[in-house]
Amino acid sequence: MKKIFLLVPILILNGIVTPDIAKSDLNKFIEKHEWGKAYMYITKSVDYRNNYLATNYIKMRYFEEIGKIDSSFEYAKSIVDSTVDTLFYDVIRIFGKSGNDLLIKKYCDMRNDSIIKLFYFLSHNRNDSLFKYISILPDSLFYIYFKFSRFGRKIPSFNSHIKRIGYDKRVNIYENNYMYSNAIKIRKGLLNYRGEKNIYNLAKDYFLTGKKEQAYYYFKKVLNEYPHSREALKSLNYLKKDNKIHGNSRYNAAEVYMNFKKYKSAKAVLKPLGIKHKKVRYLMGVCEYGSKNYKGAIKILYPLRYNNFYDASFYIGVSYYKIEQSEKAKLFLNYFIKNSKSTENIGEAYYRLAILDKKNSIKNYINVLYCDTKSYFIERALFAILEHGNKELYEDIINNYKYKNKIFTPKVLNTLLMMCIGINSTDLAQYYREYLNNLFPAHYYTILINGLNSDMVKTYDHNTDILNIISIGIRAGYASEAKKIFKHKDKKANDYLYLAKTAYKASHYSLSINYANKYINMCMENNKEIDSVVFKLLFPRGYSPIVNRYANEFNIDKNLIYAIIREESWFQRDVISRAGAIGLMQVMPQTFKMMGYYNRNNYFNPNENIKAGSEFIKNLLKRYNGSIFAVISHYNGGSIPARNANDSLFIEHIPYVETEKYIKNVLRSYEFYKKIYKDNTI
Repeated sequence: MKKIFLLVPILILNGIVTPDIAKSDLNKFIEKHEWGKAYMYITKSVDYRNNYLATNYIKMRYFEEIGKIDSSFEYAKSIVDSTVDTLFYDVIRIFGKSGNDLLIKKYCDMRNDSIIKLFYFLSHNRNDSLFKYISILPDSLFYIYFKFSRFGRKIPSFNSHIKRIGYDKRVNIYENNYMYSNAIKIRKGLLNYRGEKNIYNLAKDYFLTGKKEQAYYYFKKVLNEYPHSREALKSLNYLKKDNKIHGNSRYNAAEVYMNFKKYKSAKAVLKPLGIKHKKVRYLMGVCEYGSKNYKGAIKILYPLRYNNFYDASFYIGVSYYKIEQSEKAKLFLNYFIKNSKSTENIGEAYYRLAILDKKNSIKNYINVLYCDTKSYFIERALFAILEHGNKELYEDIINNYKYKNKIFTPKVLNTLLMMCIGINSTDLAQYYREYLNNLFPAHYYTILINGLNSDMVKTYDHNTDILNIISIGIRAGYASEAKKIFKHKDKKANDYLYLAKTAYKASHYSLSINYANKYINMCMENNKEIDSVVFKLLFPRGYSPIVNRYANEFNIDKNLIYAIIREESWFQRDVISRAGAIGLMQVMPQTFKMMGYYNRNNYFNPNENIKAGSEFIKNLLKRYNGSIFAVISHYNGGSIPARNANDSLFIEHIPYVETEKYIKNVLRSYEFYKKIYKDNTI
């Protein structure tokens, strides 16, 4: 039986809605999590007013959904004495959101609910009280690990049970219980098998036991052998704190900082070496380039312009390109391509030359395809060849590309597919279409070409004792504590799907999206079928009463509002971006002020935030004559990327990577919302 999504109604399962109600529209609203419609239904229908428990539960969920936690709390208090367990977990979540922790403790004691007590004490770091309730966890290897990580030798069976646990988990238990000598013995034995994380943790264990010289040795080992890893950056923090970065290690430290675009830190660590040495000059120049000080980069690197050992001529050429001095840019880029022994930046050099030298652009774009370079330049070069329209080239590129280049991003696959269509190669087009579908089932290009893959409908049974406890934690509002427990579990794809469903039922939409993404990724890795239920978890319709209200008031498509909320905030109401954008729709303070009647104290209020974002969309639709492409472009990047937004082709030419990605994500989500819910009514 093919269905996009099925949620068994909580109320009917628990017997608080009568069979007659199950036959009504109310059942459909509860299934779809449309608490606004359910609320309107019970307030208008005389038949259900006497069903005190059901109506108060719906009102509680409705006011939670629109962000009126005080009102939701009043209804939660009225049904807290219900004997229905799953309903009680929702009530506990509302108590937590309203800050009434004493009520949580009171009713957990009254009901003797050990699972909620477990999460309650975890959230308050009350280990003494938690230890009394830890015995509810069964003696599986997972729970032994969890108990021992938290309490160590307080558990009488510690020494006998820990031997049953694998090396990686055992060493974490020792570290959590400050038994660093035991951890060091295991980590040294795993040096050749576990990579940079193990070496970094070994160094940290030595550091914590006071054996700092051994610690510095292993921190430097991470620095030298894994300069692109996060562990290298963390190792630098320890070495820098104790002034252990000196001599040649400054070069390694600078390169690590540069790998993570921390150019100020890189320049600071290089400064004591002076700029006379060629390598120092080169690294300082690259730091200026990375900091977008292109004139400064040219000035520092110019003495190295004919030094073939370094890529100085490349950075000088691209710096001239950035400040729009085309002739000088071409001169240095051509010199770099002809003389450099390095292959790292050749692809980008060809790409920049293709833009500057129109006469030889296609030749240079083709050269880009067969260089070991960033996917961005491969994607842009391949699309430029497609747009050029020379179909004689298509077949050669299609046949040669997959043997000479292994970069298969969604954009690359889409472009190769369009080339296949251009030369009427039906079989090869189908090959790339399936490749795109299988590797990237929820991507913009997949939706652009195929729509939803509705054949993926296999369902699974997920419920286990472990997941049940984690699920209750999420449902009761203790998501962060539940995630800590889940972190220690040996995870399967279906675990993520099960918990994504739980998060969705608890209106924790960001967690639902997160787990749904991980479920899809794990299915891709293990070549498993994807349960189509995941798409509704990946694209939820949170705050639907508010969205419906302002979609109707401003006469705009509610699916567009949902798509923007999803991509802007993942339905998190309290987030602030680095640029200062606020709340669910990431509205800028100046946008609130421009509209003139929004109180700054209400910027995070879901009602006010969605109203402001929706009104802004209405204004943009008017400004751009209803162009969805222009509206989405302006919403993220302002008026510049929105100028040529007439159809989807403009997206491929946007010079801002962040804006390009944002527009594709919103359009992808917009199409998903329309297809999943098949409900275009406002």
